[in-house]
Amino acid sequence: MIYIILCKAKCVYIYVHSFHCKFTLTSYKMGRFQVYFILFLVASMTMIQLSTAGGEGSVPVEECPSACSVRCSATHHPGQCMDVCQDCCGKCLCVPSGTIGNKDECPCYRDMKTKYGTPKCP
Repeated sequence: MIYIILCKAKCVYIYVHSFHCKFTLTSYKMGRFQVYFILFLVASMTMIQLSTAGGEGSVPVEECPSACSVRCSATHHPGQCMDVCQDCCGKCLCVPSGTIGNKDECPCYRDMKTKYGTPKCP
């Protein structure tokens, strides 16, 4: 999440939360150029975050339930799917997009196997 607050005294408060990191830029009195430059940097960081979405490590542990609810939305066994998906997400920090397929987005998720050698993650 990105929060940008512009105040009347030409100061900018920026809070960026991505990949389990928090970057905070405290208030500075600055000119219009500096404000636009900082906004450009934040926009660049957002684009980088969006371009790596779906890769391993792209889902924080606290977001696994919501990512898995999307993944398991079309199954006939939602409880079992959610349990296994959240286990896989917790280990890989990644859930493939969509309800089926796309496992190449998350090699760790794709390569997890059951004790019988079958794919573990939905």
